[in-house]
Amino acid sequence: MHYLRSGLGERQCLKALEVGLSKLIVVDVSDHRLDMAKRLDADEVINVAVEDPLEKAMGLVGSAPLSLDADSVYPGS
Repeated sequence: MHYLRSGLGERQCLKALEVGLSKLIVVDVSDHRLDMAKRLDADEVINVAVEDPLEKAMGLVGSAPLSLDADSVYPGS
């Protein structure tokens, strides 16, 4: 599961696809960035403003292992 928060997140999304993940789930609060993630071939997107990301992700992967990669860039960081 990847939190897409910046241009860095977009690159991480593409890198994750290169290594052959079985499923890429991208989480964000921005519909615009989630639409971008779908265009970059993310399997699933979750808007945390609408849904609980952990509950939704666990429903998507069942008992399969879930790996979390958080990418956040804030102004001034």
